[in-house]
Amino acid sequence: MSKKWMVSILTLTALIMLSGTVFASSSLKISINGVHVQLPNEAKLEDGQLLVPIRWITENLGATLNWSETESSINIKTANQIQIDRFMDVKRNTTARKLVELWLQGVRTRSGSLQYATLSPQLQQATFKTFENQYWGTGGSSPWIENVVIGSEEKVKDDLVRFVIEYDLASSNWHWSGGRKEITVERIQSSPYEEWQITSIHTKSNEYEIVTPSETVDDTEVTTTSPQANGSVNLTDDEAKAILNRLIPKAVDLYGMFNGSDSFKVDKTKTIPGEEGYAQVIDENFKSVADLKKAVEDVFTIDCAQKIFYSRYLTPDKDRPLYKEYEGKLYVDKNNGGHGWATEFLIDTAKLKGQKDQSAEIELDTTVLDDPGDKLTISIVYVNDKWFLASRLD
Repeated sequence: MSKKWMVSILTLTALIMLSGTVFASSSLKISINGVHVQLPNEAKLEDGQLLVPIRWITENLGATLNWSETESSINIKTANQIQIDRFMDVKRNTTARKLVELWLQGVRTRSGSLQYATLSPQLQQATFKTFENQYWGTGGSSPWIENVVIGSEEKVKDDLVRFVIEYDLASSNWHWSGGRKEITVERIQSSPYEEWQITSIHTKSNEYEIVTPSETVDDTEVTTTSPQANGSVNLTDDEAKAILNRLIPKAVDLYGMFNGSDSFKVDKTKTIPGEEGYAQVIDENFKSVADLKKAVEDVFTIDCAQKIFYSRYLTPDKDRPLYKEYEGKLYVDKNNGGHGWATEFLIDTAKLKGQKDQSAEIELDTTVLDDPGDKLTISIVYVNDKWFLASRLD
């Protein structure tokens, strides 16, 4: 049986109150998303209300309408729900790791629909209104996340895996490192499918990041896992590049700090008595040798730090130290020179050579002062839930 369903509309749900004169003169103009639409022939004015077929409304809003003759019911699916359903289809028959990567893609593209589709039914129910209130867009134009690395993957049991995600935040004029998330993924029976679903996302608190509706922000460090939990690291080339993009710029600054002579602003009028070759360092972030070591050990393993920097510049056997402390102040040798080394590291050329346990070797091209186009193999290691350089750059 054919039926015509009519609905009153104003901002989709309210009434449009019109005078008979206005409607009769065909002066009414309707636009959807800024595009003019023509009223259907079935439209009519009744008791000051504009009545149009509900199918006309749904189709013009990009939704679908299905009429069930047997149940005498109408099912309307919005355009956004159609998109979510498509993403739900994509996530089926995927791995836990791929699901996390899919969620991260949704964060990068600010697609709330894609993020929502990766969540468990419980998380979807808890976050639906927030996603809807944000018009299914998340985050902001700045800052954005970059250099994303799946730092660790722990198989807690067959149907539950935890991932620790490391990343940086960036804008057009600043950069902030140290972003961390712990994502729990479980394999759940969701009729008629059994599939991996994200059941929790815990994010390390910071003042810059705009988190998505599905995340819980923790004031403390997220609980992290270790590659030892599943035997070894499992990086891709892109993840290896992201790790190097975080570590190498810091390492370059450290080499400059120890190899060059102009890394810090100094007050040459303030020297160590009897050792006038040392000038006081004027820098709020580096007031002691301990500050220097802290910066080094944020990038390099302790063993590398000792071999590359400490034994050569802080506690050398024969030469005078580059840095000294005197009366609680940091001093630097004004006559320190330096030597030629790689001036540019072409991280986009990086390729994984091998991975074992908690370490990986990566080869990339460099631009070197005396040997252009040289290859460099860099070792990285995952220690205490963080990646470090385990080899020198020079």
